Amino acid sequence: DGSLAQIVPVEQAFQVEIDYEILASVSRLWIGFTIETASGDVVFCTGDQNFSQQAQLPRLPDRYRSRCVVPANLLNEDHYTLSLLSHIPGIREVIRPTRALQLNTVQRDAIAGGGRQPGFVRPVLDWTITQLPPSP
Repeated sequence: DGSLAQIVPVEQAFQVEIDYEILASVSRLWIGFTIETASGDVVFCTGDQNFSQQAQLPRLPDRYRSRCVVPANLLNEDHYTLSLLSHIPGIREVIRPTRALQLNTVQRDAIAGGGRQPGFVRPVLDWTITQLPPSP
């Protein structure tokens, strides 16, 4: 909804938006972030050059917004730090990793078994349950 959230239900997707200004044309610019646990373990790192054809194009002088949607049920219930970073691969670091937000994910809806699941992530994967025919 565009508001700055520090507490996010694990069952809810959230967006990370990074606004920036380009002063001179640049190619291969990578804008992104890491999510780390309170103990400093990197849960994941992502950037706007990951799998995006649009991001491969040169960026001309202007203002931009790079937006990423973190899907619901990806992060486990925990305390995380979101750090911004930017670089031009193989050339130079543009923004050194900068802690931008402390993020707490909380579980609003109980899952089967209840409570926090082990691990950093808790993806909801597609499962099927099939009843087998009786044993001979």
